[in-house]
Amino acid sequence: MRTQREDSTWQIILVALGVMEVVVEVVMVFLTLHECLVGVGGYGGGETDIGPSRFVAPVLQGLSN
Repeated sequence: MRTQREDSTWQIILVALGVMEVVVEVVMVFLTLHECLVGVGGYGGGETDIGPSRFVAPVLQGLSN
């Protein structure tokens, strides 16, 4: 039988994982929108944009096809 301390530790771990998941989702959405604005609109020259979005966008495009 688990103690109260073990239960609270698991709750903290689960909450932390949930927060991390939300942060990752927000970052992915932001990078996708950023890639759309910069790459398609040409506001900063999509080809010269060096960052994670440059690598994430082809993966997302591949998944959507």
